[in-house]
Amino acid sequence: MKKILLLFAIAGMFLFACKKEHSSTTSPLGKKYKVSFNVTNFAQQHTGFSLGHHPAVNALGDTVSVNALNLLYFYVFDSNGNRVTRVVQDSTMADMGMVADSLPAGTYNVVVIAGQKGLITGNDDSLAPTAFFGYGGFNWQDTFFGRLSLTVSDQNISKDITLGRTIAKLDVKLLDAIPNSANTLSLSIIPEYSDIALGSTPGSPHPTNTGTVDSGKHAITIPVSAKGTTNFAFGMFVSNTSKLMEAHIVCRDASNHIIASAVVENVHCTVNQKTILSGNLFGGVTGSSPQSFTVKVDTAWGNTTHIGF
Repeated sequence: MKKILLLFAIAGMFLFACKKEHSSTTSPLGKKYKVSFNVTNFAQQHTGFSLGHHPAVNALGDTVSVNALNLLYFYVFDSNGNRVTRVVQDSTMADMGMVADSLPAGTYNVVVIAGQKGLITGNDDSLAPTAFFGYGGFNWQDTFFGRLSLTVSDQNISKDITLGRTIAKLDVKLLDAIPNSANTLSLSIIPEYSDIALGSTPGSPHPTNTGTVDSGKHAITIPVSAKGTTNFAFGMFVSNTSKLMEAHIVCRDASNHIIASAVVENVHCTVNQKTILSGNLFGGVTGSSPQSFTVKVDTAWGNTTHIGF
């Protein structure tokens, strides 16, 4: 009887050992492959991160804001939209724009956002419609975005990612002379969005903005050197590239009294395009009208649309 019991015990131990070995050898989840990413350039600026600390000026005399892109977010989401990797880099890092990861075999979505300090992301545990990026309000800065689908099979991968500008720019160009009494200029647009969806399509309008819809505003103090001069320009970055906007241009004196204003309706901004509202704010041309539009195109900032007011 003792021999029989001993035989059963030995057989049980043998079967248990075989089950453990089978389980460990058929699970592929532990195998990962090195995946390297390099943000090589920007689709519209053709400027690499290695040049990111050097200012540049484009054909219109604007400072090219690629030199101010000093913050980068790198994401990997699995095929179910769940976050696998999140990396944040800034311009103090020598390897900004280069990311190495280890991923099991599968299909992934890679998302990269680059912008200026103050850029934030939220609800980013998954690639859900509520996941967003922005600047915590309506003061947008130049921002670039890229996304690609990645399949990892049975070997290491190296991928280049090209980012494209994901916002627009709205400028005001005053054709008439600025009076000496002028102190500040402001540009407000309605509506504007505080966030852009993390799952947006690169280079497309953003009808799926996730943030509050409100009025974006940019105000400046007029330099003393600009008073009495013509063709003074100022402007703001815009995230609303899906709906028509109303632009309000206001000039105030040192006592905060309005000395000139204009409203331009049905303004449309497009991703990677600069829309310029140009006209006489102070009545410099007889019969000029803020609602009289002229349109011409310049390609210095993507495709640039000029609208006279």
